[in-house]
Amino acid sequence: GFEKVIEKEGASEELQDYWEFKQFLKQKMGFALEDYIQAIGSQFLFFTDEVGEFGAIQVGNKQRFEKILTALVKNGWASHKTRHINGKTYHQMILTFSPLMEDLSQFGEEMAELAFFMKLVVKLNDQFFYWVEEDGYLIFAYVPQMLLERQRHLVRVSIEQWLKQQQHQDTRSSLLAFSTTLSETPRR
Repeated sequence: GFEKVIEKEGASEELQDYWEFKQFLKQKMGFALEDYIQAIGSQFLFFTDEVGEFGAIQVGNKQRFEKILTALVKNGWASHKTRHINGKTYHQMILTFSPLMEDLSQFGEEMAELAFFMKLVVKLNDQFFYWVEEDGYLIFAYVPQMLLERQRHLVRVSIEQWLKQQQHQDTRSSLLAFSTTLSETPRR
């Protein structure tokens, strides 16, 4: 879809840059851009509950996600550890993008700007991610203790169930969806 839009617009220079970036990504990261897109689903969520703040990503294709995770570790871009506690698997991943950021600058000013932005995102060094898999989603937290506490919490509602029942949203065909609930606000 995206590639056809670029072709229709006649942006041959941008298309060439895009193809070079895709090749670079595959060479450096060990997987194709399409693999990454298919691995994650169309839903990125941020939510707060009684335990804390969390992010969630729908897993689109679990086998591809595992392939990408393996490739990141194999190529030295990440380390990945798991711990099993009370029947649940907790993941820790550390991403190291510094060498990749330097290589991105070869693609011109736009990629140099992307590299700068990504450096800010990963705090100029390593970035820790903690998650558990739940109902087809990866639930992320800033610290693993929040994930442990979430498992101990008595009231369990899946994200999909909450979106359907409380927010009246069916996200099966959503490209992008927003949902919020405001409590204890005046109605007038």
